[in-house]
Parts: sequence; structure tokens; C-alpha cells
Amino acid sequence: MLNSLVEKRRQMVLVPNSIHSKTADDEIASRTLYVDQNRLKLIDCILFSILIILPECDDVCLYENRNSILRRWWWKRYDDIIDIGAFNKWFRLGKFFENYDINEDEFNNSISKLQ
Repeated sequence: MLNSLVEKRRQMVLVPNSIHSKTADDEIASRTLYVDQNRLKLIDCILFSILIILPECDDVCLYENRNSILRRWWWKRYDDIIDIGAFNKWFRLGKFFENYDINEDEFNNSISKLQ
């Protein structure tokens, strides 16, 4: 997962900031923030992997983190799934990076000026 994140970040470095896609920038920024806060959990299921965001870091000494009864059950964590990966490909990250070098705002502004 971290290798894919680094690879996408390298792709963004090669493109000028003025034409970055807002969705790709936001996705990279949010995943980097979650990695820095130690809130990402990678679950390896042999054929595929699931990336889940935790409400807070496991290292935080909150009663909810320490007491297993108060934790949310695994079937209630559907909204916390960030991405699903298989065969070294992350699907949501790939979707956000399809047009990472196209700034939609720049296109909309130039089209409105032409009309």
C-alpha cells in the first residue's frame, strides 16, 4: 500500500501544480494524513487486501480503544473501508488517478471565458 502511495506521489511531482486534479490531490493528502496519524489498518486476505481507517490511533489510551466490548463490530465497519486492493493494484486510488493531470476548474474557467 505504501509503495502505491509513493508511486502516485511521484507521478504528481512530475506534473505542474497548476494542472493537478483536485480529487487526486485530496486523496493523496488524506492518505498521507492517515499514515502520519497511524490510523490506517491493512488487512491481508490472501487474494485481496482491505484498507480501513480507524477512528483514532490504536496507541491512544482511550477507554473505547482498550475495551473490546465498546469497539465497533467488524460488520459495522463498512463505512470505514478506504480501498480494496488485489494483485498490487488499489482500485479506489487508481480511480482517483485516472485523470490526475487534468484540472477540471481550469477547463471550466476557460470554457466559460470562450462563451
